[in-house]
Formats: sequence, structure tokens, C-alpha cells
Amino acid sequence: MGIMSNFVGKFMEQGYQMNEILGMLAIAGIVAIPGSMFVGFLDAKFGTKFAGIIVNILAVVAVLFNLTDVHALHYVALPLLGIMLGGSSNMMVSCTSAIWGRYDFQNAFRVIQPLNSVMTGIGITVVGIVGTNFNYMSAYKVMFVMAICGLLAMMALKVKPIDKDVR
Repeated sequence: MGIMSNFVGKFMEQGYQMNEILGMLAIAGIVAIPGSMFVGFLDAKFGTKFAGIIVNILAVVAVLFNLTDVHALHYVALPLLGIMLGGSSNMMVSCTSAIWGRYDFQNAFRVIQPLNSVMTGIGITVVGIVGTNFNYMSAYKVMFVMAICGLLAMMALKVKPIDKDVR
């Protein structure tokens, strides 16, 4: 989506010093490791769609908190961001597996993984262009809209195995 690629610019624009920003990135990065496992637990226990919705809600809330000038909310957003970043990488594999199953996974993933990379690149590019040419707060507003769209898409996604007739 572009959060990490614009993190330094956004917080420098808000008056943070580089040492503090690097500490904030470290917090999010450290939380991402157990965050990935937590999202995996949610996926296994409650299903891929539920876990995907939680990941997207965390993205919406984290970006929303970062749209404020309240430093405490920026720090509250860091673990949410870490869980979201750690867990989001699981979702592509989980959704592919849940929909296409283990027999068609390889063929489906061949298409989905490059599409995911293209969409990620587009998000990072758009946010980078907005942040560089306008300001990073505007870029985060774009990310907020993207996060809402991601949440709505996940809510609408039909996460059920495709019938054998379709294959």
C-alpha cells in the first residue's frame, strides 16, 4: 500500500527526528513477526475471510491514527501496523489456497502473485507521487481510501472453493 515506503518522509514532515522514526519502524517490524503468527492463528481458527477483514480493519485504523497530529496515536498505530504488515503477506497465500485448493493452487498462484506485485507497485508509486509532489499527509489520505477499498473488497470476496466443474 505504501505505508513503509513513505513512513520516514511522513514523520519527518510532522517534526519527528530520524532516530525516533527508526525506533518507530523497529517497533512495527518487531511486532510484525508475532503479528504474522497471530493472523495465521485467526486464519486457521476462524477462516481466511475473517482474518483478511481483521487485517484490513487494522490497516484502516492504523492509517486513520496516522492522519492525526497526536503523537500518542502514532505510537498506538505501530503495533496495529506491525500486525497488519506481518499478517497481510499470509493473506495472498491463504486466499489462493481457500479458493483454488491445493490441486489448483500452483496454477492460480502463478497469476495471483504477479498481480499482487503489480498492485503493490501501483500503490507505492501513487502514494510516492502524492507524497513527493504535494505532502505526505495527502499521501496518507490516499492510503486511507485504499485501505477502505481493501476492506470492502475483502468483505465482498467469496472465499469458498471453486467447484470442480469450473476447473
